[in-house]
Amino acid sequence: GYMAYDYKKMAWDPEIIRAAGLRQELFPEIVSGREVAGYVTRQAAAETGLAEGTPVVPGGMDGQVANIGAGTLGETNFHLGTSTTARLHVPADITDPEERYEFWAGIQPGTGDLAGTMNAFGGSIAWMRQNLCDREEKLAAQAGAPIFDFLAERAAESPVGARGLIFLPFLQGERTPYFDAKAKGCFLGLSMHHTDADLKRAVFEGAVLHLAMMMEDLAELSGRPAPKTASVAGGAAGSDLVCQMMADAMGCRMLRLDVGGEVGSLGAAVCGGVGVGIYPDFSAANEFLSVEREFEPNLRHTQLYREKLELYRKCYPALKEIFAKLV
Repeated sequence: GYMAYDYKKMAWDPEIIRAAGLRQELFPEIVSGREVAGYVTRQAAAETGLAEGTPVVPGGMDGQVANIGAGTLGETNFHLGTSTTARLHVPADITDPEERYEFWAGIQPGTGDLAGTMNAFGGSIAWMRQNLCDREEKLAAQAGAPIFDFLAERAAESPVGARGLIFLPFLQGERTPYFDAKAKGCFLGLSMHHTDADLKRAVFEGAVLHLAMMMEDLAELSGRPAPKTASVAGGAAGSDLVCQMMADAMGCRMLRLDVGGEVGSLGAAVCGGVGVGIYPDFSAANEFLSVEREFEPNLRHTQLYREKLELYRKCYPALKEIFAKLV
């Protein structure tokens, strides 16, 4: 994902540039994401409304600044959107030799994020809402309350494990660790005794188990123990069911952040503040965050989810060739 940039040398790669038929002088000077790269010009000020001479600090890509914006209140963090990333902050020499997991060069030199992204965490929940939730839509409309409350309530009527039902959340193909655009979403293990509550819980569990799988892999690649504490923010994080499920599946305390805004925007602002000397370092983001609620793992549930995760890991390899033929 770095194109012509060599993140180990922190320089443009002349071999890649030549292979692309380009000239190196076309490429800009490389600067740190935490330094002032320049200032708003008169033309840019006229076009944007920003004050001429305002310092410009590059910051980083969306996932990196969201990582900073989520603070250091946990060993890792999750921002639950349509897609969702699992990441660990590591030294720059730790990468995945099999290239299943990406390394994102850090804004702090010599560091980075070892990361994996699933395409449809929130996307799976949105699909379920659109196609399986007529009852919840009516109840929410009658009560004047969010549909998610009724959806989570119904899913919670199914026990941990959704009575043996597995959902693969590959509704938009899948990125990490498969990088397969032909992967398909599906329910496995469906039988006559399953109810809509089981289907709904299975969708939540499938999305959460994929995150748990990625975190297991990242911990193994980094040589570290799995995180004991993680923070979570974003749309689905407002659900107690989702946060508790994440705590149980990963076996770690989950801190739901009261962000008071969007963590990516906060992270970008903190990068700018560090660049111009307002803040000493990125931990300044903690000043704007608080923990709204903590979720402790239920270790009995953790064991059940570990057993289910073993089965989950086997599903994609078993179905890969079938997925490729389903067009």
